[in-house]
Amino acid sequence: MQNKEIEFLRRLTPEVAMQNHILPLLEFGHTDGAPVMVLPLCSHSLAEVYEQRTDAAFPFDGATLVRWIGQIAVALKTVHTLPGKPGEPGKFSHRDLKMQNVLVKDNDLYLSDYGIVKRIGHNLTFSLAGTPDWGAPEMLLPKKLDNGDPIFQFDESADLYPLGLLIHALVTGNYTRAQGQVADQII
Repeated sequence: MQNKEIEFLRRLTPEVAMQNHILPLLEFGHTDGAPVMVLPLCSHSLAEVYEQRTDAAFPFDGATLVRWIGQIAVALKTVHTLPGKPGEPGKFSHRDLKMQNVLVKDNDLYLSDYGIVKRIGHNLTFSLAGTPDWGAPEMLLPKKLDNGDPIFQFDESADLYPLGLLIHALVTGNYTRAQGQVADQII
């Protein structure tokens, strides 16, 4: 998965990644045959901010929440419109948007963890990916079965469902009732 993340992040210069609220790849290499990535140091994840709240609402003003939601949307738009290599279809889906994969650096948000990013094309995928509590229904329910094997079909819009869950949690200070219940029913 790290090799896939490195391949994806190499499509963006660190400057362009930061401008688009994507945690950039600063350097990469291998140690003992394993891939190693150098990324900017972030203070914490959005999940930690959420868990540290002192009451049912976040201690941030509405302007901060709107700015943060905009930053996440910019990052997703960048992922969704990033062209493929020559001869490859463009567009990607992050497939694992959740609070733990949004990192905070200098009070700005950056989308991270591109290990299961998927190029959107005409091909179907044979694997369930992402975090079930945050996954869009099309990411959890197979489109069809092929000799008993599930086949999933989705596009970049599958990232909008977890974005809605994330916005709900940021605005209300609570996860939705559906999180956990839907995944428990399906998996």
